[in-house]
Amino acid sequence: MQSVKWVLYPEKEVVCTFDSSRYTYVRRTIIGLANIYGGLSAGGCIVVDDCDPHHTHCDGADQAYKEFMAEMNLATVVLFKKLGAVRKPS
Repeated sequence: MQSVKWVLYPEKEVVCTFDSSRYTYVRRTIIGLANIYGGLSAGGCIVVDDCDPHHTHCDGADQAYKEFMAEMNLATVVLFKKLGAVRKPS
């Protein structure tokens, strides 16, 4: 199951949390991240949950996050051992 939650400021998408845990959703997760990233304001962030390669119950989020970051030529940043961070340059 996927969910997207937005914190909106007037006319700007600033922060988004993205939760997609299963391997079967990897390609859809990458497409979803690309769509969200495209609408993200400069300096805005996406936080991707379950980006811990050691948790087998969330086997797709980490893979999707790493593939998305590679496609966008961005460095991976994992916070608190499970949250993949994406920041759009300002």
